[in-house]
Amino acid sequence: MRLTKEDPSFGIGMRAFLGQAYNLKAIADYEIGPSSKVSPERAAKAIAESELFVARLTRMVEAGRSRSESTP
Repeated sequence: MRLTKEDPSFGIGMRAFLGQAYNLKAIADYEIGPSSKVSPERAAKAIAESELFVARLTRMVEAGRSRSESTP
């Protein structure tokens, strides 16, 4: 994601999160058989990471909005 590329609060793992989450979605939506299962632990980890990602992104957007609103 370009928005997070140069922000130090988004480490390498956090930047990789979107791709990994998409892979989980693809498994849940399209795969069949034994490989189609997403463990509860893996799902819980993805949920926790998504909450952290959204919180950081929200702070980043709000900080950018504050800077742009204070600049004439």
